[in-house]
Formats: sequence, structure tokens, C-alpha cells
Amino acid sequence: MTGDERYDTRVALLARRSLTRIAILAIALTGALILAPAGPLAAAAPAPSTASSAARAGLTHPTTVLYLDADTGAVLRTEIRRAPVPGPGTRPDSAVPAIHRVSGCTDPNTFWVVRNGPPLVCFADAGDISVAIFSVFEVDSGNNSGNFSWLSSSGRSFTQSLAKWSSAVFGVRVTVTHIHIN
Repeated sequence: MTGDERYDTRVALLARRSLTRIAILAIALTGALILAPAGPLAAAAPAPSTASSAARAGLTHPTTVLYLDADTGAVLRTEIRRAPVPGPGTRPDSAVPAIHRVSGCTDPNTFWVVRNGPPLVCFADAGDISVAIFSVFEVDSGNNSGNFSWLSSSGRSFTQSLAKWSSAVFGVRVTVTHIHIN
């Protein structure tokens, strides 16, 4: 191989890598459009490139928050909050057929989140999983619907269903024992 042939080969490889990176970026941006809520919000602005830029752009969606009595399982009150629309960096890289824990997730995100302090305890994909997550003060459904079971301080077990973009907030900390994502 001559010097010119080696140079041409290197240029071709660099061009192929650049096209691959552009294709991956295009897929990521397209995936963000799929994750964005439907309706007037989706047309409000172009899809953000990162979760933080989504928050800066001010894009939000309604989130239902249920305040639960941990000892009786009763809904004490309900309110609607506006939450930032997650960007494309918050979705998993590939589909996994069963529910699994997602490491390294941050807010905002589309995952099922159990909050007991930093770091977030996140789950993705449909299925059932038995867990023992202590000192839980909030459970967020993200872009999922399903239910979870928890134990009160008295040892009673309760199950709460959550629609998409809903949260359950406890006045005292509880132990989550089971998660089901539809």
C-alpha cells in the first residue's frame, strides 16, 4: 500500500465513523419524539437534546400525586404537579424483556422510581419483581402504569396502583416489597 492509499483508507474509515455517529444521534432524537407526551405539549417546542436542556426549555407534563396514609393505605389527598419532560438521554439503550433495575438514572426520567434518598432506585420494562427497599418516602410511575406493595410500620401490607405520570407520597417512611409494571 502506498502512502496515498493509506491516507484514502483512513479518510474513508473516519467518514464511516462520522456517519455512524450521526445515525446514532438521529435515532436518539427520534426516540425522544416518541417519549414526549402527545397533544399541544409535543408541538410546543422541538425535542431537547438532553434532559437538562428539557428542564431549561420549560417543557412540562401533568403528574398526579397521591398522598397516602402509610398505616391505612388511604389516599389523604391528590394534587396535580407539572414535571419536566425527560430528554432522550433518559431512556435505556436497548429493550430488555423483563423488569429490571436501571442504574445511574437521574431526574427527570421515564422510569418507575422508588425514592428513599440518593441515589434513585429505578426500574424499567414490564413485569413483576419482589424487592426490599427500606425508608421509602415516594414512588413515581414515570411513563409506566402498574402497582406496588408496601409494609407500614405496624407490619400491614398494602398495594397501590399508579397510572402513568403518577406519584405516591408517604407521610412516614415505608418498606416497598413488590413492584409490578404493566
